[in-house]
Amino acid sequence: MEQKVNLDNLMTQLVGVVRGVAERYPDLKASENFLHLQRTLNELEEQISAARRAFNAAVTDYNNAVQMFPTNLLAALFGFEPQELFQIEASERGVPKAAFGQTEAGGRKIENP
Repeated sequence: MEQKVNLDNLMTQLVGVVRGVAERYPDLKASENFLHLQRTLNELEEQISAARRAFNAAVTDYNNAVQMFPTNLLAALFGFEPQELFQIEASERGVPKAAFGQTEAGGRKIENP
C-alpha cells in the first residue's frame, strides 16, 4: 500500500512539473505534442482518481462485512481484519514546487531567470 501511495504522489508531482514548465514557456503550450501530453496526463489523473475511489469503496464494503454480524463471526474465524483506506496526506495534496533548468549540449546547466 505504501508503494502505491508513493507512486501516486510521484505522478502528482510529475504532472505539476509539466504544468509548471508550460507556464514558464508559452511557446511550448502551442505545441501539438505538448497539448497531447497534457491531455494524456489529465486522463491518467482522472483514471487514478477513479481507481482510488473504487478501491476505497471496496475496502469500505470489506470493513463493514468484517465488523457486522453475522459476517464478523466468519471474519474472526479466518483472521480477517479491517483494512486502511487509500488516503493522501493533506500536505501532499498541494501543488508541488519544482526548479526548472535547461542543459546545453556541453552538459552545463543554464539557470532559468
